[in-house]
Amino acid sequence: MDAGIKSHFPIILKLMVKQSWPTGKLKSFWRKLSTDRERIGQTSLKMLCEKRMLELSELEESRLTSYENAKIYKEKVKFWHDKHILPKHFEEGQKVLLFNSRLKLFPGKLKSRWSGPFEVVRMFSYGAVEIKGENGAPFKINGQKLKPYLAGEKVPKGVIYSLGNAMES
Repeated sequence: MDAGIKSHFPIILKLMVKQSWPTGKLKSFWRKLSTDRERIGQTSLKMLCEKRMLELSELEESRLTSYENAKIYKEKVKFWHDKHILPKHFEEGQKVLLFNSRLKLFPGKLKSRWSGPFEVVRMFSYGAVEIKGENGAPFKINGQKLKPYLAGEKVPKGVIYSLGNAMES
């Protein structure tokens, strides 16, 4: 500490301990409150309580409004999302691909997660589909894990197409 502050410290301490210092501060504080009361005609405590109640009610109203806005936004997003979901309909005998969700560990960049093709044996009303694989044994699967198999023209082995010939025809 500085020598000047050390010399003034006991004086400041005596002033703080004296009875006149706290009462003087209280009197000046009460004077300010009483002038506000006289000007408006109410006690300051009542004014403060009313102000706090008003702030709390505004906060509650703001919270309810934001809750309603979030609810409306959620409904709109759900409607938009549900509108863009296309139902999957499969016919008996149609070829489909099955999504392999177990292929998780390092499948490689170009490794397909779709296996198949499988043939649809029958559809159930609750979304399940019975399909049969290459071995011929039918099994049930969730219809959401299937997609139609779009087979193009099969290129016979040994046939080579030249890009120059493709442009001419």
